[in-house]
Amino acid sequence: MQGPVLIFAEASGTQFRKASYEAITEGRRIADALGVKEDALAIGNGLGAEVPNLGKYGADQVFLSESPSLSLFHPEYYRDIFLETVRKVTPSIILLPATSAGTRLRWQSHTQSQNQGYSQDCDSPAQRFHG
Repeated sequence: MQGPVLIFAEASGTQFRKASYEAITEGRRIADALGVKEDALAIGNGLGAEVPNLGKYGADQVFLSESPSLSLFHPEYYRDIFLETVRKVTPSIILLPATSAGTRLRWQSHTQSQNQGYSQDCDSPAQRFHG
């Protein structure tokens, strides 16, 4: 059985960024085509009330890591949480939003995770993904 599609849901303050909702929407399409579930990872502080919105866009399950120290993007902290989630979930595909934080997180973590396909700049429903 294939692992889920994993989406990094980036936030700005206590709100998820538009690019995160776009990635969740595209991830749902891919997950449905593969017959797998879609998981999302949210990192930040004060996001609890917004987590249900990720489900409305298609996430089956949301992993939430919250702490005041995560209010701002800190590359090393976010990378460590992201990689721990990847190890736990063992996704088939990972999607990151088309943002500077998404790009940085991808570059910091791609060499440490294995056997997952990454797609960067997920900001267009018309974008095509190849395995």
